[in-house]
Amino acid sequence: MNSSFFNSSDVIETHRHSLIHHGPQNKRVYVMHLDPQDMPAIIDELEELATTNHYTKMIYKVPKPFKADFSKRGYKQEGSIPKYFSAIETCCYMCHYLDARRKQIKDIDQVTDVLRKSLHQTSLNISLKLQSPFTIKILDTSHTFAMAELYRQVFSSYPFPIFDKTYLEETMLKNIIYFGLFNKNQLVGVASCETDLSTKTSEMTDFAIHPDYRGHQFALHLLQEMEIHMRMLGIQTVYTIARANSYGMNITFTKQGYCYGGLLRNNTHIGGQLESMNVWYKMI
Repeated sequence: MNSSFFNSSDVIETHRHSLIHHGPQNKRVYVMHLDPQDMPAIIDELEELATTNHYTKMIYKVPKPFKADFSKRGYKQEGSIPKYFSAIETCCYMCHYLDARRKQIKDIDQVTDVLRKSLHQTSLNISLKLQSPFTIKILDTSHTFAMAELYRQVFSSYPFPIFDKTYLEETMLKNIIYFGLFNKNQLVGVASCETDLSTKTSEMTDFAIHPDYRGHQFALHLLQEMEIHMRMLGIQTVYTIARANSYGMNITFTKQGYCYGGLLRNNTHIGGQLESMNVWYKMI
């Protein structure tokens, strides 16, 4: 395996030709990009990696034609995004648990209520106007210290090393576009677009609004601005993986016309604990 980036516990690296994220914080192997030439050997190899390291979940993002290969091995689909690969092929989130206890959702009542209320939201179909002195702009490497500080204020833990300015700088120079919300010169909100021009997709992620500025739909303002830029880049499908117990973030995406794509159980270590995540997607 070739390492590409470490945080305090988890690593993003290549295995064969596929990109994976794994480690003791999230206690999972997440195959972020599956290279078809690695099939089927990669399944056994990564399960061995997980067993050796006492991980409890396997999760793959795979094109739908590979779904049957994983189903035969006991994997279940927990989510999907239509028209993910070049606006044609569906992406399936195929999951397997090495410890059955990880499938049990402790806050299932709240997760269910969040989804119910989110699905009852009506799409706004209007462009919000940001009032002075607030502005939104694309961030650059000069902003990474302030970004890391803001992320530390909002999250006690996160699945990727966004508290590290070096990580922010590296990803900024690769495929992630960060957007900042400013009150005059103060950075008070951040979000990012993790773009993949080969599939014409972008994950709308890493939303953080300073606690003093919540309740003003600033996340929705950021999301609308991000979508404008993604259209300009030729992106055709946008999606997010949102904390399933968060009313605010899930409602933000349904207000913007996103569709529900499934529930990833106890998937991500965020805010100090493992949490379930909702998949939302939209064609733009």
